[in-house]
Amino acid sequence: MRFEDYVFAKTVYEKNENVTSALKTKLKVNYNTPEIIAAAYDLQAGTYSIAADNQPEFYKSRAKEVSDFITSNVSDIEAILDVGTGELTMFARVASNLSLSAKSQIKLYASDISLSRLVVGRNHLNKSIELVNRINLVVADTAKLPFGTKSVDILTSDHSLETNGGRLSEVLSECFRVARRYCIFVEPDNSLQDKKGKERMKTFGYIFDLEKSILELGGKIKSQHITKNNYHELNRSKMLVVEVPNYSNSKTFLNSEDDIKFTYPGTDQALEDNQSFLYDIQSGFLFPKIDNVSLLLEQNRILFSKYNV
Repeated sequence: MRFEDYVFAKTVYEKNENVTSALKTKLKVNYNTPEIIAAAYDLQAGTYSIAADNQPEFYKSRAKEVSDFITSNVSDIEAILDVGTGELTMFARVASNLSLSAKSQIKLYASDISLSRLVVGRNHLNKSIELVNRINLVVADTAKLPFGTKSVDILTSDHSLETNGGRLSEVLSECFRVARRYCIFVEPDNSLQDKKGKERMKTFGYIFDLEKSILELGGKIKSQHITKNNYHELNRSKMLVVEVPNYSNSKTFLNSEDDIKFTYPGTDQALEDNQSFLYDIQSGFLFPKIDNVSLLLEQNRILFSKYNV
């Protein structure tokens, strides 16, 4: 997207119109590109935190439903990555529940394509949910995650795959690459929607036939549960525990937060952490940090091959 497209997106948002639909029309594409998703959600940053504040009992009930589903199916979680975490409104609450029942401290990671959402959400929650400051935050595209192959026990998503209707296989494959044991998806299911709900999913470019795509890519659905606490009555979801291809139940023996290193997006190439940025010695690219959040979208890279020379 060009500079002018982002200005256009902001104008659309200020008119209270749908940003993704407007950008797809303007850019002449029929699916949500990563840039469209980033622009739309970055502009909305803060609205999800307000919504959570206004519905405390719903968020409490939903977080318990999700965490109970996880603990009933998966034990001994060492490290968990939540992709497309948004403003942490649900993940922070779910992680708090999981931590209470865990035998040892779980390493927590969360990614989103929007820096604004991560920072706004963390700052909003850090006084009410103490655990939020333990979550390692990273700006990333779920189709190119900055984590090594089989580097986290569990990968979770909560309505974050839904906007990727045009590249579901690509996103799922990357989730399967990074997760060592299971992916736990809480995502809309078109079979649960009425006619109006299905049309809404198509209009917004949401995913269809998630379970079919999972099976085609070699995942095995271990358990499933129709969500009782849905964000929207026209967007009903299902919870899935998916055993990933090349599943491994071996322990990773994590000792510190540094044991899981960020990598060049979509690869196993570990990055050196130099406090204010992350550096790839192989290619000479560095990735900045802002407000203690690592920016690991590939377009954020800066070529500095002579660093430390």
